[in-house]
Amino acid sequence: MAVVRILVLVMTYPTLSRRYGQIVCTAGLTEDGAWVRLHPVPYPRLNDGAKFEKYDWIETSIKESKGDDRPETFKPVDPLAITRPADQNDDWSAKKSFILKHCRIHTNLETLIKAAHQNQLSLALFKPTRILRFTHSATNRDWNAEKLRQIRSDGAQQDLFESNWRQNPAPIPKFPFKFFYEFYDGQRHSRPEILDWDIGKAYWKHLHESEYRDEFSACTRVVVDFHDRLIARSDLHFILGTTFQFARRAPNPWVIIGLLAL
Repeated sequence: MAVVRILVLVMTYPTLSRRYGQIVCTAGLTEDGAWVRLHPVPYPRLNDGAKFEKYDWIETSIKESKGDDRPETFKPVDPLAITRPADQNDDWSAKKSFILKHCRIHTNLETLIKAAHQNQLSLALFKPTRILRFTHSATNRDWNAEKLRQIRSDGAQQDLFESNWRQNPAPIPKFPFKFFYEFYDGQRHSRPEILDWDIGKAYWKHLHESEYRDEFSACTRVVVDFHDRLIARSDLHFILGTTFQFARRAPNPWVIIGLLAL
């Protein structure tokens, strides 16, 4: 068990856990430059003062994750005790230098796939040779009703603190679309899904700004944000991560869990 300080580089769109409610896959670099994935992080349940953002430094006590043997995965000793220290350094150039100093930039996806299948690596910074397209498709727009029922039912056997959040276990709406970057790495074309929460935040922002709450227009504006503008204005890198269920057996277990404009 150790207290670590982590520069947050990854926050994925929330998913639903029967035990913890909505959780956010959170990953970043320790002060020593090592990759760390924190699971679970029940972000909506954190105190307001502890609700961190990407590129914030956070502190938490961690321990080995017995249910997830991916090499970078650790479990917060108390998922609700993550803190955001007051001494934040907002100098992006310093954070960029820190990232580039400690992160190897991968360019070959096949090498990463082999490493994932051998459980050597499950987080990586990746630079594609060429980004070809940014696309989307519709998906389920409601959280799993049976899981919501189970979460609320479990609350009946819990104390007041537990039962309160379980009455509203999904305060963040389900994201009704999937977005993908299609890219070429010099050897193969790939089209991984993007799980970065920033995509979902941009969608809801544009949808709420639309006079008629037009989903097509909101998706079109997300494309403009993350393809037309982001690629033109920055040197875009992907933070790739493997999913727990498919890390060792999917033909390509990597998805995009973070976007890093360097």
